[in-house]
Amino acid sequence: MIPIARPTARGLRDAVRQVLGDPTSRERAGAIRSRIEAADGMNRAADLIAGAFERAAKPSPPDARSEATWSPPEAAAKRDVGGTILLTRRDRSRTLIPEASPRPGGPPARATREGQAMRDIRVAAAQFEHRDADKAYNLGRIRDLARSAAARGAEVACFHECSVTAYTFLQTLTREELDALAEPVPDGPTVHALIEIAREADLVVMAGLIEREPDGRLYKSYVAVGPEGFLTRFHKLHPFISPHLTPGRGHHVVEIRGVKFGFLICYDNNLPENVRATALLGAEVIVMPHVTGCTASPMPGRGTVDPALWEARARDPARLRQEFQGPKGRGWLMRWLPARAWENGIFAVFANNIGRDHDTIKPGLAMILDPSGEVLVESHALDDDIVVALLTAEAFDQAPGRRYLRARRPELYAKLTEPHPPGHQPVTSPGWRLAHEPEKAPPAGPRSGSG
Repeated sequence: MIPIARPTARGLRDAVRQVLGDPTSRERAGAIRSRIEAADGMNRAADLIAGAFERAAKPSPPDARSEATWSPPEAAAKRDVGGTILLTRRDRSRTLIPEASPRPGGPPARATREGQAMRDIRVAAAQFEHRDADKAYNLGRIRDLARSAAARGAEVACFHECSVTAYTFLQTLTREELDALAEPVPDGPTVHALIEIAREADLVVMAGLIEREPDGRLYKSYVAVGPEGFLTRFHKLHPFISPHLTPGRGHHVVEIRGVKFGFLICYDNNLPENVRATALLGAEVIVMPHVTGCTASPMPGRGTVDPALWEARARDPARLRQEFQGPKGRGWLMRWLPARAWENGIFAVFANNIGRDHDTIKPGLAMILDPSGEVLVESHALDDDIVVALLTAEAFDQAPGRRYLRARRPELYAKLTEPHPPGHQPVTSPGWRLAHEPEKAPPAGPRSGSG
């Protein structure tokens, strides 16, 4: 690879931030973006990934985050191997407490934000066509899109569910094959590679993979890393794509860059209780990584997209766009996604894949919604893309949902927390037959068509 002299990512981002606010300087901003995009080639992604595998053999340094987690002060709490506080019972009082001490020589711990307003922050939501089990390729696309997000002033870039491994094909894997695809977090090569991407682009990167815990359990995991290292993880609460995946233990909110982020992966968002619980834990932004849309469904207008339309998208984009924008894609999302943001008064960051996903075509439609349920930005691209929005404290404070949360009467909601009848176990079903299920025994339970 021919070395290319270029200024640092931090210096370029500072320059971009200066000019983006100046309408007379758009040409300068474009020039800076071009310099960033031309600074490296795909060879850099290969070098980055190879280096990450070498470093993965070494133990990680102590967690350097100075973020915090919302936790009821009297609740019985449990810490996972990454130090995340997991709630095990409900409590109406909440206190923001420090999650971890900084490592020696690391950044000073940030003061708690009890009673303070969120700050403005630019966040990016991505879409790209992943390749099944091709971590090197998928990390390369994450790297390129993260650099593009940073060039547009984003501080956080969010990618879709299982964006590192790909998703729908997981239903075909045996326990041994899924275990071979899984990695430890935070000491695995993927997290190390994502940290290198975050350092190069100088922003926080959030992406999905399959995690293996020391006891052998496998999780659908979503991690956040920054230039300073590993920040946090979240395990999907309602996995269904493989019977070998373990459900997550609880809801999670953490402060990153002065903003309280919550996480819910795809199907988790189908249950309004999950979004409400995350909002009640203090979330200002909920990241919602998905692999969804254009799946088989009995609902009117729903269904799959002909792969031939995807392959012909350059020659005939109108027909594919009609499929993606209609009830198979965006039309279905608009039934519930704005409601999740509006009723809870939170920003919703929707990241989704586009193009081929095992035996389906996915519509992308990456978007960010404000706390009133209005779409701030969305992608209509029929290709890999990233959208960036400014999330403001004013929009959060003025959202109707903030009033609704204060109007709650928990003494009326006991029915919501009643356990299932004896002998009944929760069933998470996508509404379409999975490869590991008998053809004549469709799964019971709620049907959403969402991953």
